[in-house]
Formats: sequence, structure tokens, C-alpha cells
Amino acid sequence: MYNPETKQLDQDKLKRAEQHIVKDLFEKGGPQPLGEGPNDVVWFGAVHQDTDHLNMHIWYAKISPESRPSMLHKNGEPKGVIDFKAKHQAESKFRYELESEATKMQRANVYEAVGNYRGQIKQDSLTQLDQAHKYTADLQKIYDVLPQDLRGRWKVGNTDTLVTDDKSRMAPANHQMNTLIDKLLTHELKDDYQAFKETAQKMDTMMTETHGQQHQDQAKWSEMQDQRLRKELANGIYRQFNEQFKPGSNQNDDKFHNQANGNFEKAKQKQQPAEKPQPKQHKAAPLGKLNKIAKRMTKQSRQEMQQVERMLQETMAEQSQDVSDESLTRHL
Repeated sequence: MYNPETKQLDQDKLKRAEQHIVKDLFEKGGPQPLGEGPNDVVWFGAVHQDTDHLNMHIWYAKISPESRPSMLHKNGEPKGVIDFKAKHQAESKFRYELESEATKMQRANVYEAVGNYRGQIKQDSLTQLDQAHKYTADLQKIYDVLPQDLRGRWKVGNTDTLVTDDKSRMAPANHQMNTLIDKLLTHELKDDYQAFKETAQKMDTMMTETHGQQHQDQAKWSEMQDQRLRKELANGIYRQFNEQFKPGSNQNDDKFHNQANGNFEKAKQKQQPAEKPQPKQHKAAPLGKLNKIAKRMTKQSRQEMQQVERMLQETMAEQSQDVSDESLTRHL
């Protein structure tokens, strides 16, 4: 922005960048937007070149008297301190506005390359883990220590890294997961992982040129991308444990599909207890049908009893007739 030959500074570019961030400070710098309407804030800025370094100032104020409790201190004075997060975001946006189009294009290319490497590593990692015999035992160790009451909801959680202390119930599984991911990135996916890190480190260099040296203990962009990759790898593995294998899934789309005899399914099936054979349950007959059967059986039994009684009577009558005939013969 400074031409050493003409000793001219492109103040217009600085002013445009300032105009693009000032509204964010009004809207996000306090508990509520500073103005209670679109015309309730007045502001101006200044560029100072009469010091040993270039600096800019922004001055702004609310026009109407402040009466909102959230925007006032206990003593009734208006709050004037800007939220640090809003201030930091405004500074980053200001620097971005000052970058050249070539720098922005270079930055976009790095973002795209890092994203492509991350996606490819995630896809290849699941394929390797599901098919390579050397990872069967590692997956089994993870699956064995997962909390079973969270089945179907296993994941890393809302953290940047895999928690391995007692704060998380997933800690035992996360500990085993870290070991597995290190093993995977050191061997089968070594080349892609190395390219991923080198590309991400290019962004560190660009940010240093744009923003200067980072604060002490502040994570670099490449380090945050590495943590993101490991978290997404872990969640991808947990997702496979959460899902059930479906033989009818489309194997030709772009998504990963575990195999019926793959390591993910082996780990799940090994822990599942064998099902005991259940006795065959006969469907109960309707009550009305049972009543009809009972009535029919009762009627049939009554008829059988009557038939037996008639047979006894006929037998006794025949015997009595035989005795009478024998007596008559003797008499004669």
C-alpha cells in the first residue's frame, strides 16, 4: 500500500477496509447493538502517519441517551468496553480487506488443497481399517471399551481433541483411538498425511506475513487442521460402529460402505451374545372359537352317554328274554 518511489500511501484502501469492519463493532461489540436504530450512531476514523509506525483510530458514539439495563453499569454509566472476540474478528477482517487479490487466490488454493487431502485421508482410512487384517485387533480393543449404554451415539464430542482423562466416559475408547490413528498415519497413509501437513504449513507462513508473529501458546493453523483431521477420523470410525451393515446399500456411490465380513462388523459381532433359541409360540385361538369347540365337545359327550345307556338297556333286555325262553323249555 506504500510506494517508496512516490512516498505515497494508499489511504483510500485503508479507509475502505475500515468502513467494512466498523458496523461489526457497532453490532457485536456489546451485549446489544450500540444503536437503537440505523441512524443512532455517529462515527469517524483517522489515519496517522506522523508517528514511527502507521496507525488508525476509530471514534463512535450513540446519539440517543442509553437506557437499556444490559448496556449500563451498576452506577448508570454506559458500558464502553468492546468484547474481545468481536474486536479480534474485526481486526482479522480488516487485514483480509487489505490483502491483494493474488494473496486471496493463493489462500483459497491452500484451503482447497488441505480440504481435498483431508477428505481423501478419511476415505482411505476407513477402507484400510475395514479390509486390512492387521487392524482387526485394534478395532476390537476400541469396541470392547465403548460404553454400551451409549450405543448408537458414540462420538468424540464437542472438543478439539480426543479427551483421554476421567472427565469423559469415552476416554478409554479415545485412548485406544489415538493409538490406532497414529499407527494408520505413520504407515498406510504416511505420504498423504505428510502432504497434508506441508500444505497446511504454507498457510502458517502466509498468516505470519499478514498478521505478524502469533502470541505465545497460540495454536498455528496447521496444528488446528491436524486436530480437526484426527477428530473427524475418530468420528468416522465411531460412526461405523454405530451403524448396522445393510447388504442392500449402494456400493457404487462416493460414500464408504463397510463389508459384511469386514473388520467393523467382526468387532461388533464378536461382542454380541449368542441368542438362545426361543420355543415356538403357538398363536392362541380366539375366545369365541374356544367356546364353540367346548359346546360341541359337551354335546358330543352327551350323545355318546345316551348311546351307551341304550346299549346297556338292550343288552339287559336280551338277557332277560334268554332266561324266559330257557325256563319255558324246562317246564315243557
